Formats: sequence, structure tokens, C-alpha cells
Amino acid sequence: RQMCIRDRRIFVQEPADAGGGLKVFGAKVAACLRPGTCRVTCHQTASSQQVARLTQSAKLGRPAEAEAIISDIIRAGGTPDRYAWSALVSAHAKLGAIAAMKRVVSDMAAKDLYPNDHAYNSMVAAYGRLAQPDDILSLFSEMAERDIPVNKYCYTSLLSSYAKQGRVHEAEGVVHKMRAAGVEPTEVTYNSLISAYAMVGCMDKVEGVIQQMQSAGMQPDNFTFASVIAGHTKEGDKYSALHACDQMAGTGLQPDFVATEAIKSAQDANAGNHSSSKPRTKRSQQAKRGSNERHSTTWGTSTPRRCSRFRGRTPASVDG
Repeated sequence: RQMCIRDRRIFVQEPADAGGGLKVFGAKVAACLRPGTCRVTCHQTASSQQVARLTQSAKLGRPAEAEAIISDIIRAGGTPDRYAWSALVSAHAKLGAIAAMKRVVSDMAAKDLYPNDHAYNSMVAAYGRLAQPDDILSLFSEMAERDIPVNKYCYTSLLSSYAKQGRVHEAEGVVHKMRAAGVEPTEVTYNSLISAYAMVGCMDKVEGVIQQMQSAGMQPDNFTFASVIAGHTKEGDKYSALHACDQMAGTGLQPDFVATEAIKSAQDANAGNHSSSKPRTKRSQQAKRGSNERHSTTWGTSTPRRCSRFRGRTPASVDG
């Protein structure tokens, strides 16, 4: 059984399959109190089997299943608790059903309940996928008021939202906030920041983040190389783009679809400009002169080549 005290009321609850005796126990609790001090309320919650089903529905994004379980609890004379409603919030968030998610949170507030940490994490992730950083910051404020910690996944969702909007300075600030809070950036955090820099053409900063990433014991992956290759290609620096292709080939990584598309774009750009002798950017001029200084970073030191390991390979063949 569980007990909690709120607004001069003592709530006593137990799972539906706990064996009974709840009202008798509640009467014993009431007998220990001074008359008129507190009121005791007893109710049954979800059974262990229902809890397992709620957890599964939240994880898989099945709100209809979660609602059916909550209805079963009510029909059996029980009262859905904070965990049950939070599972429904998480299920809606998993599907990105923001309106339905907000409706359930509002219903919880009317019952003097609020989402648990799992539900908040799910809501933050939902806003992150939609690139809505302001809504994430609003949730962070609620979490602070309720002593719910903001974990590395929540911070990464916020950074990713800023990255998708090209708000590089705010994205940088998230990393500083993480470290100030004692939360270490993850591989996804670094990759999101790399993507943000690549989108606005700050390729020198990209190399700096990659070095930080490696210093933290993480290695560039498909997403990292895809962002680097796409960033150089967008800037018109075909030599650096092909150099990044070679670096990726040297790591032994098997390109996924996103990385393969970036590689193909770099090759197409090279093929389209092959006859041109005039580099389009200052960075291209440095690469064309054969300067290895630009590429002497900790994550790769080979000289630019024509990406022969990937030449002529389609996405299907690269993926195996």
C-alpha cells in the first residue's frame, strides 16, 4: 500500500490485486488521527498486470490501449493514479499528438495530479521532434517547480530543436547549461550541434565539436559524416567534402541512407564542377593547392582524394 498527504487529506491506495482489506486499513489510519485534522480517502489503483500493459502502451505509442486500461480500472471501482495518466500522456507524445497530450495533462491538473518524469521526458521529446524549443523551455520550468530533473535526453531534444531552426547560438548555450548542471553531452548532443553548425556553414566549428566529441571518448558516426559532407557540399567546397568521404571510408563505417545521399551529392557536385579550374570558395582554394594543414585534425589526416571507395555505388549497394 501507498499513502500520501495532500491538502489535509491522506490518500491510501493499493493495487487491485493486492489482496483486499484496504478499507479496514484506512479505518485504522483514521483512528490514529485527531478528530477533524485530516480526512482519509481509500482507493484501488491498477493491478500489476495493468501496470505492465500501461508501460507497454506508453513505450509503443498506443494511447487507445492506455485509455482502455484506464476505463477498466474505473469500471472495477478503482481510481487511475498519476502513473496511469502519465502513461497515457507518454503514449500520445510518442505519436506526436500534441493536442491530445495537452488534453490529458489538463485533465490531470483538474484531478490535482501532474505528469511523472517519464511523461515529461516524452513530452519534451515530442516537442523536440517538431522543433519547438519554446515549448520545451516551458516544460523545463514546470519540471523545476516540481523537482523533476532535466536529464541529458531532454537537453538534447532542446538542442536539436534549436539546430533544426538554425539557431546556433542558442544550441551552443544548451551545451553550456548541460555542463553547468553536471550533465554530460551525449553522442546525439554533439551530432545535433555539428548539424547546426553545418547548416549555417560554420565548418571550422564543426571540426572543433568533433574534437570535443573524441575527447569525450566518442567517435564520429554516420550522422556526423553526413553532416560534415553535406555542409562542405552546401558551401561549394567539393574538395573538403570528398576528403570527408575518404575519412568515412577509412573508418570502416557502413554508410546508412542519409550518409549515402550526402556522399552522392558530393560526388555529383564534383562531377558537375570537374571541368572548372576556378574554386568557388576560399576553402576550396586551400584544398585545391593541396594544403594538408587544413585537414590535420584529430579525426582524420589523409589528403583529399576522389572518394574512390564509394564511386559509382548506389544507396542499395552501399547498404549491403
